[in-house]
Amino acid sequence: MKRYARISAAVLVGTLGLSACSGGDDDDVTTSLTFSMWAGSTPETEALQTLIDLVEEEHPDLSIELQTAPFNDYWTRLAAQASGGTEACILGVQSPRTSSISSLLLPLEDSALDTAGIDLSEFDDAIVEGTQVENVQYAVPYDVGPLVVFYNADAFAAADVVEPANGWTVEDFSSAAADLSADDGHGFAVTPNYDVTNAWSLTLGGEQGVAEDGSLQLDDPALVEAVEFLQQLIADGHAPPLAATSDNYNALNSFVSGDAAMVVDGPWQIAYVTEQVSFELGVAVMPAGPQGSATPVAGSGYGVSASCEYPEEALRAISVLTGPEAQTVLAEMGRAYPARIAEQPAYFQGAFQVAEGALAASSEGGQALRSTVNFTQVNSLFNQYAVSSFNGDMTAEDFLGTVQSQTEAGAQQ
Repeated sequence: MKRYARISAAVLVGTLGLSACSGGDDDDVTTSLTFSMWAGSTPETEALQTLIDLVEEEHPDLSIELQTAPFNDYWTRLAAQASGGTEACILGVQSPRTSSISSLLLPLEDSALDTAGIDLSEFDDAIVEGTQVENVQYAVPYDVGPLVVFYNADAFAAADVVEPANGWTVEDFSSAAADLSADDGHGFAVTPNYDVTNAWSLTLGGEQGVAEDGSLQLDDPALVEAVEFLQQLIADGHAPPLAATSDNYNALNSFVSGDAAMVVDGPWQIAYVTEQVSFELGVAVMPAGPQGSATPVAGSGYGVSASCEYPEEALRAISVLTGPEAQTVLAEMGRAYPARIAEQPAYFQGAFQVAEGALAASSEGGQALRSTVNFTQVNSLFNQYAVSSFNGDMTAEDFLGTVQSQTEAGAQQ
């Protein structure tokens, strides 16, 4: 696995002099660090507290104060805190948002990571790349999430359709979607968001909606082909028409209810789906297009705030938060598919065993989900027009061109 280029050690090393007064190696002095992360439920908060306990057990000189907020509120609060310079020392970082918040984070160069005992070669390549900006590392990942296809194995059996397997093609998918669409049911449910559409763009045309240089390219022929592909599934009755809402759970709930036999989503939904469905769940890789099977990979990690008074101590804490024991704990809880390759098998227990083959294959063919500095605006505009377009009221070219032009106009203001 390749090593990753980072900026000069002077940036982080220069700040480390501040941490000398914290007494990080002095048993008589405790350094207090704030840790801000999203959590929308008691189990999520309890899982984070378990990780904090691991940090404080390994480093008795560190005391961690946890601050949480629901996912959407987390980013709003982070922006408000950043404007006043009051953000936490350790920040949760979602890979697609790394570009937009990189100014709030310290670059993590090799010498600092080595001192903290963090070896990025032990992590999934795609999510390491996803937490970089222009080859500079800004976070240490703890989970990875390739998009996969959930399918109703009972529906496949009842319709005498061969279940998906590694290497299945877009043609196989389309044929299955048609064969599974009978009576009041549908073969597939379309999720009208950028991430899923981008996955189809990658598998159909080999391109993402964001170029390698970080520029938005929604008008690329691959994105147009992906939208037209999904439009046709709805027009042919192989997927239900979209309700007049951009709620991303509509497609998943259509699958859970048994109305749709397939849906594209991420491993973070496996726990929910297995608890809700009354049928046998199957999980498959994205179907292969002309260039093979590929899927965008996103995930999350932890970074050190640029305003943190004790960056060396914060990175020591992150080394435990993203360490083998912490990732194994989260995997066994079903809270995260580990970014650490060696710890990934711990995830496949009980109901999660069904995803092992698909997740392993998806990670091998994964490509970091690219994003722009104004990725929130891209997603908002995409959601605003997607339902109308997928239902056939707006051509793919007009839809994507509108989002592209309005995003560019907003960036110039």
